[in-house]
Amino acid sequence: MKLHTPHRPAAIATLSIIVIGLISGFNAVTTVAAPVADTGFGMIPASMKMRCSKADRMTRLKEAGGTPECEEAVVQGLNWLKSTQREEGDWPGNLANTGLALLAYLGHCETPVSAEYGDSCVRAMTFLINVAVKNKGWIATGTPATNKAICYEHAINTYAIAEATTFCRQLKINIPNLEKVCQVAGQLIIDNQTKQGGWSLLREPGDDEPRWRAMEALQRALPRSTPQ
Repeated sequence: MKLHTPHRPAAIATLSIIVIGLISGFNAVTTVAAPVADTGFGMIPASMKMRCSKADRMTRLKEAGGTPECEEAVVQGLNWLKSTQREEGDWPGNLANTGLALLAYLGHCETPVSAEYGDSCVRAMTFLINVAVKNKGWIATGTPATNKAICYEHAINTYAIAEATTFCRQLKINIPNLEKVCQVAGQLIIDNQTKQGGWSLLREPGDDEPRWRAMEALQRALPRSTPQ
């Protein structure tokens, strides 16, 4: 695997934040079933459904002081992600970069049925699912015993898988093991919470990011881990 260039992780994280702001009993995945024609969003939570209307996005963007150029910049960013995605479906650098990139797509309501970015979405989902399958549910590098920063990677990637589960369930898209991985990944966050209520890792004292990353992932994962 090629080493990443220094600017890529920051760029992926930044794009994911911009887009979002605007709006084990399983086997490795090798194939993905073709989506059906139904592209309704009736059961998508209202907070997520709004991002699927360009008119609504532009209205909220204008209310927040943005301009049409902001939307154009996001699209250019998504195009950059598409051009830098590796053949395996991931992006260079920290494993969380793949979750952040997938969140950028989903934050713009890009799904496996999207004409421009559908293939990128499927490949990213499949990559993260296969990581979880090989790593006993952890969507991260290693385990808590070998990776003290695992709660960052796992929480971000669980958040992305949970959002993907919501969209794919409503769109009736069969991504093998997606819902199972969502369920197991969310449960791992619960099972590894400390007695003090946080999540352990080697960071500076007072760093609250692990806690809110985990809570963010659980907020998305738990309601979606059981089929409706």
